[in-house]
Amino acid sequence: SARLNAFSKAATPQLHMRVAPAPIRMDQDYTVTHHIPCSLQALAEALVERGLSRYPGPPAFWKRLSDSAEVVVDAFLTPSGAFT
Repeated sequence: SARLNAFSKAATPQLHMRVAPAPIRMDQDYTVTHHIPCSLQALAEALVERGLSRYPGPPAFWKRLSDSAEVVVDAFLTPSGAFT
């Protein structure tokens, strides 16, 4: 998304990884520092194999953000009945 690209460009992170099965360059501003050609599941499995402990759930901030997004998306996708 344009907003995510603008954020990553403005943040100028020292480490910006792109994890995707296909090694296609997607960042127009060349902010990605590492391309990891695999699925997110494969990356997670490899990290666990190397000793990173599993986390029982998302951190509270991401959980709240996800829950908020769910409410908005559900409200948009649920028929309101106004136009029936």
